[in-house]
Amino acid sequence: MNGTLAQEWQYGRAWESEAGRASALPAHIEHYNWSRPHSACGGLPPMSRVAGVNNLLAHNT
Repeated sequence: MNGTLAQEWQYGRAWESEAGRASALPAHIEHYNWSRPHSACGGLPPMSRVAGVNNLLAHNT
């Protein structure tokens, strides 16, 4: 995950400020865990492998 964070979030674009980059981290972590396909998970996001959490209503309440 550290390499992916560096490549896709931390240095993946030019940030106007450190505060802007820091404020974008929670959204990136959300995307990484819930939406981004992972080859180790058969192309599914990591949270798809955790029993009971792939229900979006349960996640968003």
